[in-house]
Amino acid sequence: MSDFKVLTLKEFKSKGINVDVLFWIGCAGSFDERSKKITKSFVKILNNAKISFGVLGTEESCTGDPAKRSGNEYLFQMQAAKNIETLKKYKFNKIVTTCPHCFNTLKNEYPELGGNYDVNHHTEFLEDLFNKGKLKVLLMALKEVVDELESEVYSDTEAYVPSTNPPKDTYASYDEVLGDDDGYPD
Repeated sequence: MSDFKVLTLKEFKSKGINVDVLFWIGCAGSFDERSKKITKSFVKILNNAKISFGVLGTEESCTGDPAKRSGNEYLFQMQAAKNIETLKKYKFNKIVTTCPHCFNTLKNEYPELGGNYDVNHHTEFLEDLFNKGKLKVLLMALKEVVDELESEVYSDTEAYVPSTNPPKDTYASYDEVLGDDDGYPD
């Protein structure tokens, strides 16, 4: 079970420790059975790469993306304001999420409400780790989760992230990390 060592930001704060990464799990990553596999796989990678990260746990709430997309701006602003207040309590360098919808909302919608964060989709974050050489020892672990990630994330990321966030080609980041068809980086 050591692969699933996950502490909340509240637990880190009580120990006087700040983390580098807030892993924003999102609604799907918390409740949808297929998305839970991605969440668990990503946690394994973060732990194996010795990334200082934490989650909000029960303090994490929906980003408000579904409300905003369905036209309920009031509910979106209420949800976003609550999350921004929660995030103000903690120190971290960046937010990383596996959910393209949370990514888009945190990165592009929250700044209008005072929530200015360095937000990365996990594919960008993995590419950065790979480029820094932090994933080289994780090739087998990465290969183990590629099939899950490919079927669960690839299609959602391909369909949503590039069209809503064109300056950084997250879809290409995923290709860069995974390399050729065998799932190993080149």
